[in-house]
Amino acid sequence: MIQAIRDFIDRYYLDPIKNDTGYNPVNTLTYALLFVAAVWLLYERFFKKRKINIDRNFMISLIAG
Repeated sequence: MIQAIRDFIDRYYLDPIKNDTGYNPVNTLTYALLFVAAVWLLYERFFKKRKINIDRNFMISLIAG
């Protein structure tokens, strides 16, 4: 069981880095889900507590820098 997990991690996450072959559907989906979870946590734990509204002006200020 442990070896199967190691093989999965090697095949879909480590080998593309070692061999410089880029993304595959598995690691792309994983990274996308991690990004969505991070954004959701940021919103729930930071913006909501401080009552910061994410509106058009907020987005423009982020983009305009």
